[in-house]
Amino acid sequence: MAQSEQHPRIALLGNCQKDMLWRIFQLLAPAAEVVRFSFDDLPRFATKEALFRELAPFDFIFAQPFGTGFHPAVDGLVLKERFRDSFHFYPAIEFNAFHPDCVYVRNLQGFARSAIGDYHSAITLLGYSLGLSVEQTLTLFRAEVFERLGYFRYWKVSEDVLFKLGRAIDFPIEGIYRSWVRRCPFMHSINHPRLFVLADVARTLLHLSGISAVSGNVEDFLPDEALYDPVWPIYPEIAEAMGFQGAYIFKVGSRSEYNPFLTLPDFVARSWELYQKETSPLECSRIAEWTRNAPLIDAIRRFVNPVSRQPPKP
Repeated sequence: MAQSEQHPRIALLGNCQKDMLWRIFQLLAPAAEVVRFSFDDLPRFATKEALFRELAPFDFIFAQPFGTGFHPAVDGLVLKERFRDSFHFYPAIEFNAFHPDCVYVRNLQGFARSAIGDYHSAITLLGYSLGLSVEQTLTLFRAEVFERLGYFRYWKVSEDVLFKLGRAIDFPIEGIYRSWVRRCPFMHSINHPRLFVLADVARTLLHLSGISAVSGNVEDFLPDEALYDPVWPIYPEIAEAMGFQGAYIFKVGSRSEYNPFLTLPDFVARSWELYQKETSPLECSRIAEWTRNAPLIDAIRRFVNPVSRQPPKP
């Protein structure tokens, strides 16, 4: 494919993170034409050759790694092999050290809904599964329980996973990651990074492709649109261990005018209401792992003390 040096055409393939990246590219490389492709778009191509024809006119193809779950004949490595030097992987940024209690839960229809969207509290679901009350479950939100569940030890694992992904796709993430750490916290949830994180990813892709990027602070020009989506809080006990302030405030994804914020008691109570309405079993790998660990469950039950301890304040 022949590259247009003045007006490069870029195909951007990925999950929801691609949408903010697309906006950032408009700012950093205004002469480029960037076209977004969702992973969910892939099934509309009957064959891999049809997808290849769609992508062939582009000077560059940026894609997050993906498997054949979206198209039986195409995964990320197939695209990389086909387009070679014009192709670059970029990472799907996930980092759960700030939000170790945030999990996904499935039912027979797919992802089960929570009080704020698709994100669930593992402790809340565990309390429900153990037959605790809302009030009893609220008493589990404290440092002693977080320590027993390993929540204070998620940083190293999260970092290792991120670095391993970067090395696997030849994306130099370790250097830009250090700048994110200096601006902690850098995630809104386990898989929604802050705007400056995606700006660094975009600049790196442009650099790898030889495309000039305009200077300037992206945050001076663009809103962080991830704030319109559900935002998971950094619990005060977790934040304190990292050297900053947290809060038990859960945000529903919303662009409307109604109040999108929930306190912890409200979040747990609304989660209870949704769980009670479920007609199919709820599945969560974290809960399955915990409930197989009898000593852990015994310890959690001993932590429940609704009489002497008040629920945490926001």
